Amino acid sequence: PSPATVMSAYADDFNSGRPGAKNLYDQVVATVNSGDYATALATLEQLQTEDGLLPRQKQAIQETEAAVKKQTRDSGKTVVPNK
Repeated sequence: PSPATVMSAYADDFNSGRPGAKNLYDQVVATVNSGDYATALATLEQLQTEDGLLPRQKQAIQETEAAVKKQTRDSGKTVVPNK
C-alpha cells in the first residue's frame, strides 16, 4: 500500500498516548504528503525512540516506514535520512 493509505489506517491511533508521539507522527504525515521522504524516514526513526508507544503505534511506525521506503524505491529516488 502507499504511505498515504497506511497513514490513514493509523491516523486515530496517535490520538491517545503521549502528545510527543502524535506531534511526530503528524510531522511524518506532512513530510510524506509533501514528498520529503528523507525527513519522513528520519522523523520515523525519532518516533521509534519515544517512550510509552502503544502496540498499534509501533505497528503504524513500522508499516509507514516500509511504505515510504517502497515508495522511494518505486520512484527511483535515493533517500538518505537526515541525521
